[in-house]
Amino acid sequence: MGWASEEKAIRSKLESLWTATPIKLEEVPFPEYHSPYIALFIRHGDRSQLTLGASPTIQSVSAIIIQVFVPGDTGSREAKAYADSVAAIFDRIQFFTDDGNLISCLTASAESIGKSDEWFQCNVTIPYTRTEN
Repeated sequence: MGWASEEKAIRSKLESLWTATPIKLEEVPFPEYHSPYIALFIRHGDRSQLTLGASPTIQSVSAIIIQVFVPGDTGSREAKAYADSVAAIFDRIQFFTDDGNLISCLTASAESIGKSDEWFQCNVTIPYTRTEN
């Protein structure tokens, strides 16, 4: 199993390619900001065995969720521009974890959540599979 290496690979990919705003990570202290930022979440889904034998191929289906937050008075245009940029990092790409598992990202989608308190939020969801042998 490679959930830890999967998370490390996804975080590393995002942190190396995203410089536009701070990144909030799950369960990591994050200072309060009054400027745009994004938040990364990884949600694990079903696992299934694809092949038989001593070293079967296992595939996990999961999702990367990136929440985009911009000050509420800036409206949706800035949030959607950030959503486009962050989606492009993962949209339809493949990369490997440190332990050799293949992560294959599918097509990204975005959903405008709207204004809540002082923030306007847009969520980007990228479904992906992780194949391990």
